[in-house]
Amino acid sequence: MRLDPKSRALEGTVHLRWRAPASAPAPIRRVPLHLYLNAFAHEQTTWMRESHRGFDIGEFLGRYPDPWGYSEPTAVRQRTRAGTLRAAMTYPIQPDDGNPLDRTLVEVMLVEPLAPGATLELVIDFKARLPIPIARTGGLDDYFLVAQWFPKLGAYDTRRQRFVARQFHGPTEFFADFADYDVSIDVPSGFLVGATGARVTPRKKPAPGRRLLRYRQRAVHDFAWVTGSALVAERHAHRPAGGGPTVNVRYIVPRGTAHQVTRWRRAVEGGLDVLSRRVGPYPYATLTVVAPPWRGRNTSGMEYPTLITAIVGDDLLDSFLLADNKVPEEVAIHELGHQYFYGLLASNEQVDAFLDEGFNSYWHVRTSLAVFGREIGHVLGRSLSSLTRMQAGLSRRVGAIREAVLRSPSNLFYPGTAVAHIYFRPALTLRTAERRFGRAAIDRVFSTYYARYAFGHPKPEDFLAVAREVGGEALEAFLREAFTRRDVPDFRVDAAKTARWRSPRGRFVVGGTTHTIKTDDSRDKRDTGLDRRAREKDGYVWVEVTDPGAVGLAGSVRWRRFKPRGDKRDSSRAAAKRESRARRYYESVVRLIGPGWKHLPVSVELRFDDGARVHDLWDGRATWRAYRVVRAARLAEVRIDRAGDIALDVDRTNNGWRRVPERGLKRDLGLWSTAIGQWLMTALGAWL
Repeated sequence: MRLDPKSRALEGTVHLRWRAPASAPAPIRRVPLHLYLNAFAHEQTTWMRESHRGFDIGEFLGRYPDPWGYSEPTAVRQRTRAGTLRAAMTYPIQPDDGNPLDRTLVEVMLVEPLAPGATLELVIDFKARLPIPIARTGGLDDYFLVAQWFPKLGAYDTRRQRFVARQFHGPTEFFADFADYDVSIDVPSGFLVGATGARVTPRKKPAPGRRLLRYRQRAVHDFAWVTGSALVAERHAHRPAGGGPTVNVRYIVPRGTAHQVTRWRRAVEGGLDVLSRRVGPYPYATLTVVAPPWRGRNTSGMEYPTLITAIVGDDLLDSFLLADNKVPEEVAIHELGHQYFYGLLASNEQVDAFLDEGFNSYWHVRTSLAVFGREIGHVLGRSLSSLTRMQAGLSRRVGAIREAVLRSPSNLFYPGTAVAHIYFRPALTLRTAERRFGRAAIDRVFSTYYARYAFGHPKPEDFLAVAREVGGEALEAFLREAFTRRDVPDFRVDAAKTARWRSPRGRFVVGGTTHTIKTDDSRDKRDTGLDRRAREKDGYVWVEVTDPGAVGLAGSVRWRRFKPRGDKRDSSRAAAKRESRARRYYESVVRLIGPGWKHLPVSVELRFDDGARVHDLWDGRATWRAYRVVRAARLAEVRIDRAGDIALDVDRTNNGWRRVPERGLKRDLGLWSTAIGQWLMTALGAWL
């Protein structure tokens, strides 16, 4: 493979050997090849049509008149059973959308059919050109991230017994079979190179003025490399705490930013420790971490086997805004996690992208918390957490959501919602499961999932089966519901009020005695007709609960008693006691709204002026629930999910009610929400 930096041109030959599964039901007569760089050939490719990144093509073309890239096989030859090479025909196909201008997928008509269990040998000469960086790959000036650069065989699904190659789509990424790679790279002298795998001795000497490097790596499903004349590298060995081989980590950064390697090291080494302990050992001996220069920022936040790109290496990271902010490190942790969720498990990102991005987003939150604590930075004097940003991101998009997470293919989510479905919803679902069922249960699920399916291309049902096996039926039922429901949970306090209880006006009978209460004497006969349970002589708070999900032969309303939890620090408790002695009772009514899920219970707390707290666990199966309480203290506060266990709850600002709002709360929430939104876009823009 030879790179010409001035023209961004690539030229090379692929020697491909692939063994057909012995279980194939018939001889294979054609095979698909991905030509990913053709996604950047013009503005009407399928990828360009689907990419909604705020990308202004007019402004981009104004800066770069010829930014396009491409990939074209110039000759495809098949080695026959007689040992000769014969030319094979190729032609573009568009099985997904019929776009005649899209050439990201071609099909090769084999000269000889390939029998089950036989080995295919193709020799593919090709030429390509890297685009100016738009996303994921490209080159500019003296920096090049060379990814999706060679004609690549499509994946064969042994369960369905057919190739499952798709066109290159904007919202999704890649899927391929594992292979052993041996790649020779030819670049100008003075260019530093980093690549997938380990560097070995090249087979021949380079031409004058050139460098020739050779890299090898077994059991990966892609190969990427980076090169540039203004890059420097540091190498640091790290032995992950959870086992596996010592990893030789090579950090490649722009010249002048080597002092920032310390930041990348803390993130990467801490991430390897957490993931190796909780998920499983990292099996490779190498890892390359690239911080692109500013001009290559559109190649930041990407993952390839044993090679990741973090956020840019730039003086900006030393500014007062980012010097103590861990968002750059968080991006590195996210991309490192893709070595597991994409790299080693290798689920089909084009069909079930959430198995990669969603699971990895959960683990990047877990890892960030373990390495850096709850805070990754501050905005407007407020702490910023990975979890909070993710929740804010889901909240911003929830109004447009039309589908469940578990739908295929992943490129067909409603416009603008792919990030919510692929990243946020599954990650917050797993966080909710962790809070409900315990971190140890989630760790068992993922460690078993990894041990069983590493290198195995698992599907959603494989993960759910593991969840049921090692986490239990309740965990699997919740995950399945969360992945298959269209709606996103939103628990909220719909209404709450508290007022003096008065004897009912009119005629009624209590204990065999008839009472008639007129309007004028309703206040004087304050406790006539009062339910004896309101006096709480048994030490319990009695609550009338109305829940349409619990309607049965016994009726639609249930009386339940709760042992109150007190809070002596409550400043209004003394006043409440005085009210009790004066025989003043209050009727408090609360109505809650929920999503009506079958497997999402939530805690509810009612707090009164005397400090008593009533705690209930609502099963959440009905879409609403009401509480009515008569007692000698006013209702002070209602709180749903005070502990924050339902991370998937799309709007936590409506989870509470106070009779006396905290001063300045409304203004404070507005400022904080604005800050979250701004920082969310900054951080996520690095890899989405």
